[in-house]
Amino acid sequence: MDNFVDTHPMRSAFIGNRLQRLVDTISEQGDALLDAQGLKFRAAACSTVLLLHQAGELTTADIGRALGQPHQLVAQRAQALTRQGLIVRVSDSEDGRRKLLVLTEKGRRQAALLEKLLADSAVAFAHLQQQLELDLFAIADQVQAALALQPLSERVAAVRGD
Repeated sequence: MDNFVDTHPMRSAFIGNRLQRLVDTISEQGDALLDAQGLKFRAAACSTVLLLHQAGELTTADIGRALGQPHQLVAQRAQALTRQGLIVRVSDSEDGRRKLLVLTEKGRRQAALLEKLLADSAVAFAHLQQQLELDLFAIADQVQAALALQPLSERVAAVRGD
């Protein structure tokens, strides 16, 4: 169902809104898929769980760097995963001040299920892209690169003739 920005004559200025709704749809459907598979964390935490499963142990700063996410966001996800019994914090054996995040046995079982689900999801998204005859990843990368080269503020200034 269309909303105000979908029907507005300047709707192209609201591309962020439209893309956020797509992200929200994928996240909501991902949450439902995870739940149906017995996975007890949200779709937004998948990359963190997968990274810990493959890396073994990392600090929140390590995870943030690896995923390109802010430390605070990683810390919030880590708290949720800790409450769910999927990860624990342990002291680094070489530097007791550093705290490492490690999957628990339950977390490792959930991560193994996640890997299988992600493999199937990757194929499903490939089929979606074939159906749409476009490469969503390439398009997202192209837009990101173009905005990095010329930010939106410069693009608006050019339209205005500034």
